Amino acid sequence: MKWTSEALPEISQPVIADLDGDGKAEILCGPAVVNFDGSTRWVNSTPPTYSGGGQQVGGSVQAVDLNLDGTLDVVNGPSAFDKDGHLLWSWSTAGSTPPFTVTGKLNGGATTVTLQSNYFLGDAFTAVANLDDDPFPEIIAVNRAVGSGSVSSLWIFQHDGRLKNSFPLFQDTSSVAYDVGAPTVADLDGDRQPEVVVPVKRSPQAQTADDPRRVTIFAYNYTRDGRLQVKWQRDGAQSSFGFAASWPLAGL
Repeated sequence: MKWTSEALPEISQPVIADLDGDGKAEILCGPAVVNFDGSTRWVNSTPPTYSGGGQQVGGSVQAVDLNLDGTLDVVNGPSAFDKDGHLLWSWSTAGSTPPFTVTGKLNGGATTVTLQSNYFLGDAFTAVANLDDDPFPEIIAVNRAVGSGSVSSLWIFQHDGRLKNSFPLFQDTSSVAYDVGAPTVADLDGDRQPEVVVPVKRSPQAQTADDPRRVTIFAYNYTRDGRLQVKWQRDGAQSSFGFAASWPLAGL
């Protein structure tokens, strides 16, 4: 073993980037950056907490120039930091009046979802891409449902932390749980429009041969009028588990 860092406050998939352009790599992990020699460069403990007690930081981290000033920033869940660890913004539904709401279709049916204060975005997986006509990137965040009745959702933030759109995806039940993985963005078909790809694992509580656990890959179009549409889905089973074809703009 070459080195071990000190204990960090949160965990995420690590990313390697040269934040300050000195030719030496830094390791990004949660709301913290570790130098190439294992010493801590910075840790930021200021993002607001959610009701579960952890920070509003995510399960993945990105190094991206958010404001196009030529300097890399750090995006972790619904929070962003500059290269020196100063908090740029952190988004939370906490204190929303009235409670933040998202309207859309869940599990193949129509349901209105109300996201209460401190809605769980703390371990959101993220991707970064330019989804619209301006030059700035957007942050695509996918949160995971945790427990029966909870909802996994896809969120799109602008580069300055303003919420652009949000879409409910799946709601766990007492019989089925949905585990949503990290999103990826790419132009899959060469039409110069990005698609958002999200893996989803469906896990019945009591698995049978007719109702097995399975992973489905969904590819979505994010349209110019603010709709998220299923472009295609690929499932290893003979039939899919049902997914709404489109969600309307969240009415924000």
